[in-house]
Amino acid sequence: MKLTTQEYLIIRQAVEKGARNIEDIKKIVDIVIVDDEYENEIQEVIKVVHKSKTICNCLNISLYQILKAKENGANTVEKVCETTKAGTICTRCKTLIADIIEN
Repeated sequence: MKLTTQEYLIIRQAVEKGARNIEDIKKIVDIVIVDDEYENEIQEVIKVVHKSKTICNCLNISLYQILKAKENGANTVEKVCETTKAGTICTRCKTLIADIIEN
């Protein structure tokens, strides 16, 4: 593992504050990507945090699942809901989904 414990914690905190990718992390913290292995480890931290953050509590749909749907072409709240089933029970998370799509 190339990431030190301190780097891991800094990156994790950046993701928890809203960073969704390496470019976002670079805007929040001073980090230099030294090689592909280092970048892959950062990507893994991002993925772990996104998988642990629940967007739809009714169906336990994670931020990672919403972002994956967006990446695969679901570019509206309706399409994300159709793809992931998030927002189809109580609909409270639709505002969060809209924010994720816009950003």
